[in-house]
Amino acid sequence: MTARTRRIAPMAALMACSQLLLVGCSSASPATQAAVPAPGSVSVRVVSYNWADVRIYAVIGTSSHRLGTVTPNSTHNYHIPAGLVAGRRSIRLAAHPIGSPQVFTTEAILFRPGDVIEWQVEEQLDQSKIFLLGG
Repeated sequence: MTARTRRIAPMAALMACSQLLLVGCSSASPATQAAVPAPGSVSVRVVSYNWADVRIYAVIGTSSHRLGTVTPNSTHNYHIPAGLVAGRRSIRLAAHPIGSPQVFTTEAILFRPGDVIEWQVEEQLDQSKIFLLGG
């Protein structure tokens, strides 16, 4: 081994190890992963124009299922699993702005499995709009 080879070999090994470490520890963040809904599920796209973070619930029968929290001026996609909507043809959505006593629940929304429901949550919750998009 020459003197030059002895200097380059440790550096090459260090570079190879650092590349393996970066590849092994990296993963796509949930925000960049495409969420693919399961067959028979219902997708809910929430577009928030509200000033507060808003907790979103799916009201199915007499029980509420938290879908998540949507932040101001953003869009979030949620999926209601097929097991929760099996045998049902309507659901309601509820919005609970964090830090506010106000709660808003939609009228019954008729759907088919695979549909996409878009809910535009307005500043005045009672002015929110629902759009039913085919699946």
